[in-house]
Amino acid sequence: MKNITNAFLISCILLCNYCIAQENIKQTKPYLSSEVYCVYPHYFTEYTNQFNYGFGTSISENFKPFKVTLGLFYSKKKYFELYEGTSGIDKITYNLDYYNVPFLISFPLVRDTIKKSSFLISTGIVFNIPNNYNSTTYYKAQQLVKKNDSPTSYKSGSSLRISMQTYRRLNELFAVYAGLFGDYKFQLDQLQFSNSKPQWHPSYSEDRFLVGLNIGIELKYKKR
Repeated sequence: MKNITNAFLISCILLCNYCIAQENIKQTKPYLSSEVYCVYPHYFTEYTNQFNYGFGTSISENFKPFKVTLGLFYSKKKYFELYEGTSGIDKITYNLDYYNVPFLISFPLVRDTIKKSSFLISTGIVFNIPNNYNSTTYYKAQQLVKKNDSPTSYKSGSSLRISMQTYRRLNELFAVYAGLFGDYKFQLDQLQFSNSKPQWHPSYSEDRFLVGLNIGIELKYKKR
């Protein structure tokens, strides 16, 4: 954990120094901006992914040459396990909701003032809060049976994120953007089941890696 934190701080310092050295940016006042966006996450587990999605919002303080972002977004984690050759059960699907809190620092790497576009790289921590876990069992000779497997309490996980975003400014207030992101979960979600010790649920404990796409719109607030 200590090594990961140190690596994160060093990468932030290096990226900031690189941006300052590469760009001669006029001094401007910091300004606030907010974003609404949707995401498509893909989880790397031993199970088969279903269609997953998410959406959220964030607010940023924009300095030169970097910005600091705090947000909240909701995401789904749906996947299934086939039981080929097993009598009785066809497959089991799993459904898990997440509330995620990202804290990110972004740096501009490429800026085209003529085309009003920019390219940013971001890094930071995302806190993953699981919620509403359930599964559905499909029987070969019977109807499906849905079971709520939600534990009595949760402990959030933590992920290190690196993302790349391309922004295109529409006017002085609005911009659209799209990008890629990757997460490494260095702290797994911990669950507390009744009459048992805290543990990681076996059906989603191996989701340390995540990649995804996001698209959104940004609104800029001018400061007087």
